[in-house]
Amino acid sequence: MKKMKKVLSLLMIMFVAVAYVPEFTSAVYADDSVQTSGDISLDPSEGDDVKWEVSEQDADGNYTKLTISGTGNMKSLKNDNPWNSYASCITKVVIQDGVKNIGENAFLNFTALQSVSIPNSVEIIDYWAFYGCSTLKTIKIPENVCQIKDYAFMDCSALTEITIPTKVTKISSGLLQRCTSLEKIDMKGDVTEIVGHAFDGCKNLTEIELPKTLQELGTHVFFKCEKLTEINLPTNVEKMDPAAFWGCTALKSITVDKANAYFTSEDGVLIQKVKEGEDEKLKLFFYPQNKAGEEYTVPDGIYALGNDSFYNGENLKKLTLSSGVQEIDRDAFANTTNIEEICVDSGNNYFKAVDGVLYSYDMKEMRYYPIAKKDTSFELPESVTSIATHAITKNPYVQELVVSSPVSKSLADLKTCRL
Repeated sequence: MKKMKKVLSLLMIMFVAVAYVPEFTSAVYADDSVQTSGDISLDPSEGDDVKWEVSEQDADGNYTKLTISGTGNMKSLKNDNPWNSYASCITKVVIQDGVKNIGENAFLNFTALQSVSIPNSVEIIDYWAFYGCSTLKTIKIPENVCQIKDYAFMDCSALTEITIPTKVTKISSGLLQRCTSLEKIDMKGDVTEIVGHAFDGCKNLTEIELPKTLQELGTHVFFKCEKLTEINLPTNVEKMDPAAFWGCTALKSITVDKANAYFTSEDGVLIQKVKEGEDEKLKLFFYPQNKAGEEYTVPDGIYALGNDSFYNGENLKKLTLSSGVQEIDRDAFANTTNIEEICVDSGNNYFKAVDGVLYSYDMKEMRYYPIAKKDTSFELPESVTSIATHAITKNPYVQELVVSSPVSKSLADLKTCRL
Protein backbone atom coordinates (compact mmCIF):
# COMPACT_ATOMS: atom_id res chain seq x y z
CA MET A 1 0.00 0.00 0.00
CA LYS A 2 2.82 2.36 0.95
CA LYS A 3 4.56 1.45 -2.28
CA MET A 4 1.41 2.30 -4.23
CA LYS A 5 1.14 5.70 -2.50
CA LYS A 6 4.76 6.48 -3.40
CA VAL A 7 4.07 5.66 -7.04
CA LEU A 8 0.95 7.84 -7.05
CA SER A 9 2.87 10.70 -5.41
CA LEU A 10 5.61 10.41 -7.99
CA LEU A 11 3.06 10.47 -10.82
CA MET A 12 1.41 13.59 -9.36
CA ILE A 13 4.78 15.37 -9.14
CA MET A 14 5.53 14.45 -12.75
CA PHE A 15 2.07 15.66 -13.85
CA VAL A 16 2.50 19.00 -12.13
CA ALA A 17 5.99 19.39 -13.59
CA VAL A 18 4.78 18.56 -17.11
CA ALA A 19 1.78 20.91 -16.76
CA TYR A 20 3.98 23.77 -15.54
CA VAL A 21 7.05 23.48 -17.77
CA PRO A 22 5.34 24.11 -21.16
CA GLU A 23 3.90 27.41 -19.91
CA PHE A 24 7.32 28.59 -18.73
CA THR A 25 9.07 27.35 -21.87
CA SER A 26 6.46 29.02 -24.11
CA ALA A 27 7.07 32.43 -22.52
CA VAL A 28 10.82 32.16 -22.99
CA TYR A 29 10.37 31.08 -26.61
CA ALA A 30 8.10 34.03 -27.39
CA ASP A 31 10.58 36.53 -25.94
CA ASP A 32 13.51 34.97 -27.76
CA SER A 33 11.77 34.76 -31.12
CA VAL A 34 11.03 38.50 -31.44
CA GLN A 35 14.05 40.78 -31.54
CA THR A 36 13.87 44.03 -29.60
CA SER A 37 17.42 45.17 -30.40
CA GLY A 38 20.36 44.31 -32.59
CA ASP A 39 23.24 45.34 -34.84
CA ILE A 40 22.73 46.81 -38.34
CA SER A 41 26.29 47.93 -39.06
CA LEU A 42 27.34 47.97 -42.71
CA ASP A 43 31.00 47.09 -42.23
CA PRO A 44 32.38 46.82 -38.68
CA SER A 45 35.90 46.43 -40.06
CA GLU A 46 35.58 49.98 -41.40
CA GLY A 47 34.43 51.32 -38.07
CA ASP A 48 30.66 51.08 -38.60
CA ASP A 49 28.89 50.44 -35.30
CA VAL A 50 25.14 50.99 -35.62
CA LYS A 51 22.57 49.48 -33.27
CA TRP A 52 18.77 49.53 -33.00
CA GLU A 53 16.30 49.07 -30.18
CA VAL A 54 12.54 49.31 -29.69
CA SER A 55 10.95 50.78 -26.55
CA GLU A 56 7.87 52.55 -25.13
CA GLN A 57 4.94 50.14 -25.20
CA ASP A 58 1.32 51.21 -25.66
CA ALA A 59 -1.67 49.92 -23.68
CA ASP A 60 -1.76 46.76 -25.78
CA GLY A 61 1.91 46.04 -25.23
CA ASN A 62 3.04 47.09 -28.71
CA TYR A 63 6.38 48.83 -29.02
CA THR A 64 5.93 52.34 -30.47
CA LYS A 65 9.45 53.82 -30.55
CA LEU A 66 12.47 52.75 -32.60
CA THR A 67 15.89 54.19 -31.78
CA ILE A 68 18.93 53.87 -34.04
CA SER A 69 22.25 54.77 -32.46
CA GLY A 70 25.98 54.48 -32.93
CA THR A 71 28.45 55.67 -35.54
CA GLY A 72 28.98 55.05 -39.24
CA ASN A 73 26.72 53.44 -41.82
CA MET A 74 23.81 51.05 -41.47
CA LYS A 75 23.51 48.17 -43.91
CA SER A 76 20.84 47.71 -46.57
CA LEU A 77 17.71 46.25 -44.99
CA LYS A 78 16.16 45.16 -48.28
CA ASN A 79 16.37 41.43 -47.60
CA ASP A 80 16.96 41.38 -43.86
CA ASN A 81 14.98 43.93 -41.87
CA PRO A 82 15.09 42.94 -38.17
CA TRP A 83 12.28 45.29 -37.08
CA ASN A 84 9.74 44.42 -39.78
CA SER A 85 7.42 42.85 -37.19
CA TYR A 86 6.96 46.32 -35.65
CA ALA A 87 6.10 48.10 -38.93
CA SER A 88 2.42 48.51 -38.06
CA CYS A 89 2.90 49.87 -34.53
CA ILE A 90 6.04 52.09 -34.48
CA THR A 91 4.89 55.73 -34.36
CA LYS A 92 8.23 57.37 -33.60
CA VAL A 93 11.72 56.88 -35.05
CA VAL A 94 14.75 58.53 -33.47
CA ILE A 95 18.10 58.37 -35.26
CA GLN A 96 20.88 59.57 -33.01
CA ASP A 97 23.85 61.72 -33.99
CA GLY A 98 26.73 59.73 -35.45
CA VAL A 99 24.69 57.62 -37.86
CA LYS A 100 25.67 58.52 -41.45
CA ASN A 101 22.87 57.03 -43.55
CA ILE A 102 19.36 55.64 -43.58
CA GLY A 103 19.55 52.20 -45.17
CA GLU A 104 17.60 50.79 -48.08
CA ASN A 105 14.02 49.78 -47.14
CA ALA A 106 14.68 50.95 -43.56
CA PHE A 107 11.11 52.02 -42.78
CA LEU A 108 9.29 50.44 -45.70
CA ASN A 109 5.52 50.41 -45.06
CA PHE A 110 5.76 51.75 -41.51
CA THR A 111 2.06 52.57 -41.68
CA ALA A 112 1.78 54.03 -38.15
CA LEU A 113 4.87 56.27 -38.33
CA GLN A 114 4.12 59.89 -37.38
CA SER A 115 7.42 61.32 -36.19
CA VAL A 116 11.01 61.00 -37.45
CA SER A 117 14.10 62.63 -35.97
CA ILE A 118 17.11 62.70 -38.31
CA PRO A 119 20.46 64.12 -37.11
CA ASN A 120 22.79 66.29 -39.16
CA SER A 121 25.29 63.42 -39.31
CA VAL A 122 23.09 61.65 -41.88
CA GLU A 123 24.35 62.20 -45.44
CA ILE A 124 22.39 59.66 -47.49
CA ILE A 125 18.78 58.50 -47.47
CA ASP A 126 18.73 55.24 -49.40
CA TYR A 127 16.26 53.58 -51.79
CA TRP A 128 12.69 53.06 -50.53
CA ALA A 129 13.72 54.29 -47.05
CA PHE A 130 10.29 55.74 -46.15
CA TYR A 131 8.20 54.09 -48.86
CA GLY A 132 4.58 53.61 -47.79
CA CYS A 133 4.77 55.59 -44.53
CA SER A 134 1.16 56.54 -45.08
CA THR A 135 0.57 58.48 -41.82
CA LEU A 136 3.76 60.56 -41.88
CA LYS A 137 2.67 64.20 -42.30
CA THR A 138 5.94 66.10 -41.88
CA ILE A 139 9.64 65.34 -41.99
CA LYS A 140 12.68 67.56 -41.57
CA ILE A 141 15.64 66.54 -43.68
CA PRO A 142 18.89 67.94 -42.23
CA GLU A 143 21.16 70.18 -44.28
CA ASN A 144 24.00 67.67 -44.38
CA VAL A 145 22.01 65.21 -46.53
CA CYS A 146 23.52 65.27 -50.02
CA GLN A 147 21.74 62.33 -51.66
CA ILE A 148 18.18 61.02 -51.49
CA LYS A 149 17.80 57.92 -53.62
CA ASP A 150 14.95 56.58 -55.78
CA TYR A 151 11.48 56.16 -54.27
CA ALA A 152 12.67 57.21 -50.81
CA PHE A 153 9.31 58.86 -49.95
CA MET A 154 7.02 57.19 -52.47
CA ASP A 155 3.45 56.60 -51.21
CA CYS A 156 3.85 58.84 -48.17
CA SER A 157 0.24 59.78 -48.80
CA ALA A 158 -0.19 62.02 -45.71
CA LEU A 159 2.95 64.12 -46.30
CA THR A 160 1.90 67.75 -46.87
CA GLU A 161 5.22 69.50 -47.48
CA ILE A 162 8.91 68.76 -47.81
CA THR A 163 12.13 70.76 -48.09
CA ILE A 164 14.98 69.28 -50.11
CA PRO A 165 18.24 70.47 -48.51
CA THR A 166 20.94 72.55 -50.17
CA LYS A 167 23.46 69.78 -50.92
CA VAL A 168 21.02 67.65 -52.95
CA THR A 169 21.60 68.33 -56.67
CA LYS A 170 19.50 65.54 -58.19
CA ILE A 171 15.84 64.73 -57.49
CA SER A 172 15.75 60.96 -57.89
CA SER A 173 13.26 58.80 -59.74
CA GLY A 174 9.89 58.44 -58.02
CA LEU A 175 11.18 60.35 -55.01
CA LEU A 176 7.76 61.74 -54.02
CA GLN A 177 5.60 59.64 -56.30
CA ARG A 178 1.96 59.30 -55.16
CA CYS A 179 2.40 61.64 -52.20
CA THR A 180 -1.20 62.58 -52.74
CA SER A 181 -1.47 65.17 -49.92
CA LEU A 182 1.71 67.02 -50.85
CA GLU A 183 1.08 70.75 -51.37
CA LYS A 184 4.58 72.23 -51.22
CA ILE A 185 8.03 71.15 -52.43
CA ASP A 186 10.90 73.46 -51.60
CA MET A 187 14.17 72.70 -53.40
CA LYS A 188 16.87 74.71 -51.64
CA GLY A 189 20.00 73.62 -53.48
CA ASP A 190 21.52 73.77 -56.94
CA VAL A 191 19.35 71.00 -58.40
CA THR A 192 20.37 70.23 -61.99
CA GLU A 193 18.14 67.23 -62.75
CA ILE A 194 14.67 66.02 -61.82
CA VAL A 195 14.43 62.37 -62.85
CA GLY A 196 11.33 60.61 -64.20
CA HIS A 197 8.22 60.25 -62.03
CA ALA A 198 9.77 62.32 -59.23
CA PHE A 199 6.47 64.09 -58.44
CA ASP A 200 4.16 61.70 -60.28
CA GLY A 201 0.71 61.57 -58.68
CA CYS A 202 1.13 64.57 -56.36
CA LYS A 203 -2.44 65.55 -57.10
CA ASN A 204 -2.65 68.33 -54.48
CA LEU A 205 0.47 70.17 -55.60
CA THR A 206 -0.78 73.59 -56.70
CA GLU A 207 2.51 75.33 -57.51
CA ILE A 208 6.22 74.67 -57.67
CA GLU A 209 9.28 76.84 -58.14
CA LEU A 210 11.91 75.09 -60.21
CA PRO A 211 15.53 75.85 -59.25
CA LYS A 212 17.42 78.28 -61.49
CA THR A 213 20.16 75.67 -61.88
CA LEU A 214 17.80 73.04 -63.33
CA GLN A 215 19.00 71.57 -66.63
CA GLU A 216 16.92 68.44 -67.21
CA LEU A 217 13.34 67.22 -66.64
CA GLY A 218 12.66 63.49 -67.06
CA THR A 219 9.61 61.58 -68.21
CA HIS A 220 6.32 61.90 -66.27
CA VAL A 221 7.90 64.19 -63.67
CA PHE A 222 4.57 65.94 -63.07
CA PHE A 223 2.28 63.15 -64.24
CA LYS A 224 -1.21 63.56 -62.74
CA CYS A 225 -0.29 66.68 -60.79
CA GLU A 226 -3.90 67.64 -61.30
CA LYS A 227 -3.88 71.04 -59.56
CA LEU A 228 -0.85 72.61 -61.22
CA THR A 229 -2.09 75.51 -63.33
CA GLU A 230 1.19 76.99 -64.56
CA ILE A 231 4.87 76.15 -64.83
CA ASN A 232 7.83 78.46 -65.31
CA LEU A 233 10.98 76.96 -66.80
CA PRO A 234 14.20 78.65 -65.63
CA THR A 235 17.16 79.77 -67.71
CA ASN A 236 19.26 76.60 -67.79
CA VAL A 237 16.71 73.93 -68.76
CA GLU A 238 18.09 72.33 -71.90
CA LYS A 239 16.64 68.82 -71.96
CA MET A 240 13.09 67.69 -71.32
CA ASP A 241 11.01 64.59 -71.96
CA PRO A 242 7.81 65.31 -73.94
CA ALA A 243 5.83 63.40 -71.29
CA ALA A 244 7.06 65.57 -68.39
CA PHE A 245 3.67 67.32 -68.06
CA TRP A 246 1.32 64.51 -69.06
CA GLY A 247 -1.78 64.29 -66.89
CA CYS A 248 -1.58 67.90 -65.66
CA THR A 249 -5.28 68.38 -66.29
CA ALA A 250 -5.39 71.92 -64.86
CA LEU A 251 -2.27 73.21 -66.61
CA LYS A 252 -3.12 76.38 -68.53
CA SER A 253 0.25 77.92 -69.29
CA ILE A 254 3.97 77.19 -69.52
CA THR A 255 6.36 80.13 -69.47
CA VAL A 256 10.11 80.17 -70.04
CA ASP A 257 12.81 82.52 -68.80
CA LYS A 258 13.78 84.83 -71.67
CA ALA A 259 17.45 83.95 -71.30
CA ASN A 260 16.85 80.23 -71.95
CA ALA A 261 18.76 79.12 -75.06
CA TYR A 262 16.84 75.87 -75.58
CA PHE A 263 13.15 76.62 -75.00
CA THR A 264 10.75 79.50 -75.31
CA SER A 265 7.00 79.94 -75.07
CA GLU A 266 4.32 81.81 -76.91
CA ASP A 267 0.83 82.33 -75.53
CA GLY A 268 1.55 79.73 -72.85
CA VAL A 269 2.60 77.02 -75.32
CA LEU A 270 6.05 75.44 -74.91
CA ILE A 271 8.35 75.69 -77.93
CA GLN A 272 11.74 74.03 -78.37
CA LYS A 273 14.68 75.74 -80.06
CA VAL A 274 16.34 73.16 -82.30
CA LYS A 275 19.92 73.82 -83.42
CA GLU A 276 20.93 72.73 -86.90
CA GLY A 277 24.45 73.94 -87.49
CA GLU A 278 24.33 77.71 -87.46
CA ASP A 279 20.57 77.72 -87.89
CA GLU A 280 17.86 77.59 -85.24
CA LYS A 281 14.41 76.14 -85.88
CA LEU A 282 11.35 76.14 -83.64
CA LYS A 283 9.38 73.01 -82.76
CA LEU A 284 6.06 73.07 -80.91
CA PHE A 285 6.92 70.94 -77.88
CA PHE A 286 3.85 70.89 -75.60
CA TYR A 287 0.38 72.41 -75.63
CA PRO A 288 -0.90 72.74 -72.01
CA GLN A 289 -3.70 70.30 -71.34
CA ASN A 290 -6.15 72.89 -69.96
CA LYS A 291 -5.18 75.87 -72.12
CA ALA A 292 -8.22 78.07 -72.66
CA GLY A 293 -9.88 78.26 -76.07
CA GLU A 294 -11.36 75.77 -78.51
CA GLU A 295 -9.26 76.96 -81.47
CA TYR A 296 -5.50 77.29 -81.87
CA THR A 297 -3.33 78.38 -84.77
CA VAL A 298 0.29 77.24 -84.75
CA PRO A 299 2.41 80.42 -84.70
CA ASP A 300 4.33 81.54 -87.75
CA GLY A 301 7.94 80.39 -87.54
CA ILE A 302 7.14 76.92 -86.17
CA TYR A 303 8.55 74.31 -88.52
CA ALA A 304 7.54 71.11 -86.68
CA LEU A 305 5.09 69.55 -84.22
CA GLY A 306 6.78 67.24 -81.70
CA ASN A 307 5.65 63.86 -80.39
CA ASP A 308 2.60 64.09 -78.11
CA SER A 309 2.70 67.86 -78.44
CA PHE A 310 -1.11 67.98 -78.17
CA TYR A 311 -1.48 65.32 -75.48
CA ASN A 312 -5.06 65.27 -74.15
CA GLY A 313 -5.86 68.92 -74.85
CA GLU A 314 -9.07 69.28 -72.83
CA ASN A 315 -10.52 72.27 -74.70
CA LEU A 316 -8.91 72.21 -78.14
CA LYS A 317 -11.32 71.33 -80.95
CA LYS A 318 -9.90 73.05 -84.02
CA LEU A 319 -6.21 73.18 -84.93
CA THR A 320 -4.82 75.28 -87.79
CA LEU A 321 -1.34 74.70 -89.17
CA SER A 322 0.46 77.86 -90.27
CA SER A 323 2.30 78.13 -93.58
CA GLY A 324 5.70 77.32 -92.06
CA VAL A 325 4.89 73.86 -90.62
CA GLN A 326 7.00 71.35 -92.55
CA GLU A 327 7.26 68.33 -90.23
CA ILE A 328 4.86 66.51 -87.95
CA ASP A 329 6.36 63.84 -85.71
CA ARG A 330 4.71 60.45 -86.02
CA ASP A 331 2.98 60.61 -82.62
CA ALA A 332 2.17 64.32 -82.54
CA PHE A 333 -1.56 63.55 -82.31
CA ALA A 334 -1.28 60.05 -80.76
CA ASN A 335 -2.94 61.02 -77.47
CA THR A 336 -5.26 63.84 -78.45
CA THR A 337 -8.81 63.62 -77.15
CA ASN A 338 -11.04 66.42 -78.42
CA ILE A 339 -9.77 67.66 -81.81
CA GLU A 340 -12.62 67.68 -84.32
CA GLU A 341 -11.02 69.53 -87.22
CA ILE A 342 -7.60 70.23 -88.74
CA CYS A 343 -7.10 73.24 -91.02
CA VAL A 344 -4.01 74.24 -93.01
CA ASP A 345 -2.98 77.71 -94.13
CA SER A 346 -3.28 78.07 -97.91
CA GLY A 347 0.38 79.08 -98.11
CA ASN A 348 1.61 75.78 -96.66
CA ASN A 349 3.39 73.61 -99.26
CA TYR A 350 3.83 70.53 -97.07
CA PHE A 351 0.33 69.67 -95.83
CA LYS A 352 -3.25 69.99 -96.93
CA ALA A 353 -6.59 69.60 -95.15
CA VAL A 354 -9.81 68.37 -96.74
CA ASP A 355 -13.04 68.33 -94.73
CA GLY A 356 -11.05 68.62 -91.50
CA VAL A 357 -8.73 65.68 -92.27
CA LEU A 358 -4.96 66.18 -92.63
CA TYR A 359 -3.03 64.90 -95.67
CA SER A 360 0.38 65.35 -97.20
CA TYR A 361 0.47 68.21 -99.71
CA ASP A 362 0.31 65.81 -102.69
CA MET A 363 -2.68 63.99 -101.12
CA LYS A 364 -0.86 60.65 -101.26
CA GLU A 365 -0.71 60.09 -97.50
CA MET A 366 -3.42 60.54 -94.87
CA ARG A 367 -1.66 62.01 -91.86
CA TYR A 368 -4.43 62.43 -89.30
CA TYR A 369 -8.16 61.87 -88.97
CA PRO A 370 -9.31 63.85 -85.89
CA ILE A 371 -10.24 61.65 -82.97
CA ALA A 372 -13.38 63.66 -82.15
CA LYS A 373 -14.59 64.18 -85.73
CA LYS A 374 -18.20 63.07 -85.55
CA ASP A 375 -18.87 61.83 -89.09
CA THR A 376 -20.05 58.21 -89.08
CA SER A 377 -18.77 57.51 -92.61
CA PHE A 378 -15.42 58.35 -94.20
CA GLU A 379 -14.27 57.81 -97.77
CA LEU A 380 -10.53 57.75 -98.32
CA PRO A 381 -9.57 59.87 -101.37
CA GLU A 382 -8.45 57.85 -104.38
CA SER A 383 -5.08 59.60 -104.44
CA VAL A 384 -4.12 58.23 -101.01
CA THR A 385 -1.61 55.37 -101.18
CA SER A 386 -0.51 55.27 -97.53
CA ILE A 387 -1.86 55.94 -94.05
CA ALA A 388 0.39 57.30 -91.35
CA THR A 389 0.73 55.49 -88.03
CA HIS A 390 -2.06 56.45 -85.61
CA ALA A 391 -3.78 58.39 -88.38
CA ILE A 392 -7.28 57.24 -87.55
CA THR A 393 -6.96 55.25 -84.33
CA LYS A 394 -9.51 55.41 -81.51
CA ASN A 395 -12.12 57.53 -83.27
CA PRO A 396 -15.42 56.38 -81.68
CA TYR A 397 -17.74 57.75 -84.36
CA VAL A 398 -16.65 56.28 -87.71
CA GLN A 399 -18.76 53.25 -88.51
CA GLU A 400 -18.05 52.99 -92.24
CA LEU A 401 -14.73 53.41 -94.03
CA VAL A 402 -14.71 53.42 -97.83
CA VAL A 403 -11.37 52.60 -99.50
CA SER A 404 -11.52 52.85 -103.29
CA SER A 405 -7.82 52.35 -104.02
CA PRO A 406 -5.09 50.14 -102.52
CA VAL A 407 -2.89 51.65 -99.84
CA SER A 408 0.65 50.58 -99.01
CA LYS A 409 0.10 50.56 -95.28
CA SER A 410 -1.82 47.70 -93.72
CA LEU A 411 -5.28 48.66 -92.52
CA ALA A 412 -4.50 46.93 -89.20
CA ASP A 413 -3.97 50.43 -87.82
CA LEU A 414 -7.67 51.05 -88.33
CA LYS A 415 -8.82 48.26 -86.02
CA THR A 416 -8.89 50.53 -82.99
CA CYS A 417 -11.34 52.77 -84.81
CA ARG A 418 -14.82 51.59 -83.82
CA LEU A 419 -16.00 50.50 -87.24
